[in-house]
Amino acid sequence: MAEDNKNLLLDEDSEIVDEEALHSKPTDDEASLSDALNTNGFKLFFFRNFIKLKNHLTILPMIVVVLAMVIFTCTLIYHDAAVNKLIYDDFNAFLLFVNVLASIMLILIYMQATSRKSSQKKRIFMHVLFYAVVALELWIDFRYIHYFDVQTSLVNNIIQITEDSSYSLANSRFYTLFHAILLIVATVLSILAPILQPFTKKIHIKVK
Repeated sequence: MAEDNKNLLLDEDSEIVDEEALHSKPTDDEASLSDALNTNGFKLFFFRNFIKLKNHLTILPMIVVVLAMVIFTCTLIYHDAAVNKLIYDDFNAFLLFVNVLASIMLILIYMQATSRKSSQKKRIFMHVLFYAVVALELWIDFRYIHYFDVQTSLVNNIIQITEDSSYSLANSRFYTLFHAILLIVATVLSILAPILQPFTKKIHIKVK
């Protein structure tokens, strides 16, 4: 009886050791980082960020949203000059302010929508709010582009374009369109990220 108990304890100890060894065994990604660390700093930086990106695809839409906000806010000088030239400039200025505010809020909304600390209901609500704010920004952008094209066309000739204002007007339209394109890209990525995430996590990289 004592011998049987001793054998049982030995079996349990071996199972515990095997389980600890299994959990302590480095993954392919960790091994790749170790190999990269032994080669050079550039490979370490590249593989560390690539592994983080493939395991957290929600970073991609966040990067695009932040880029859209930075580009739009950094080109406000062109938008301000263009709005002053357009008719109904008060309403256009108000929509410009709303667009800037929405661009900043979009980052905070997406952070809450993808946060692990948020509940399931909160994440769903934040995703819906995210797409609603994107739709609002796209409506403002394309409305501005439409009125811009109508008022600056040679056929209508509603506003007089001087050599000094033509540069600001052209840049304002370009960056507004670029901002809208980035919002569309961010929306597509936010939809594809949770769909592709299970597959990208299965991808393991090897450092040669």
